[in-house]
Amino acid sequence: MSEDEELITVYSTDQPVQVALAKMRLDGEGIDYIAVNDIISAVYPVDGMAVVRFQVRRSDAERAVELLRHYGHT
Repeated sequence: MSEDEELITVYSTDQPVQVALAKMRLDGEGIDYIAVNDIISAVYPVDGMAVVRFQVRRSDAERAVELLRHYGHT
């Protein structure tokens, strides 16, 4: 992902299982993303300790939101 591309947060969760599922779905569709706080949630895997925010390129945001909503990630 280019450094000068604007990133949009499309999904946030503090649930480790939801993080894994969102990654799987975005990867499956070939949508590049950054999972902000992913390392913290792996180190402190207690629900609610760290919210992971999924950010994608502005050009992929609508498709990513639709994909995640389709699978119940709201």
